[in-house]
Parts: sequence; C-alpha cells; structure tokens
Amino acid sequence: MCLYLSQLHDALSDFNELLPPSIYVKELENRSTFFMTLGLYSLEQVYVATKNQILGSLVNPTMTFASFELSMFLKK
Repeated sequence: MCLYLSQLHDALSDFNELLPPSIYVKELENRSTFFMTLGLYSLEQVYVATKNQILGSLVNPTMTFASFELSMFLKK
C-alpha cells in the first residue's frame, strides 16, 4: 500500500506538471476529485471494499481523504 501511495503522489506531481493548477478553488477541487477517481481504479482487487467505500462516500475523494482511508485499511 505504501508503494501504491508513493506512486500515486508521483503521478499527481506529473499530472500537475502537465496540467498546471488554476487559481480557482472549484477547479482545484474538481481536479483533485478527477485525479483520485482515476487513481483509485488502479488499486488492487484486495482493496476493492475500501475503494468502493471511498468512491461511494458523500465526500469527494481527494488525495488527503483517500490516503487517510487507505492507511486506515492497513491498520486493520
């Protein structure tokens, strides 16, 4: 899981280089949600329940939220 989160952070850095962030708050929220939705689809099948929980929550899946939820899975 640590390797996955590390790769996800690296991919976010590359994503921000290709599409530089805007100054508009709503656009930043949409970018974060879009990136995390794409990132969660590459998660291994072992974590499918956690992935579904994150995607099905009322909170948009930002990097901080997804990292927290995935780290909580590791503690179980």
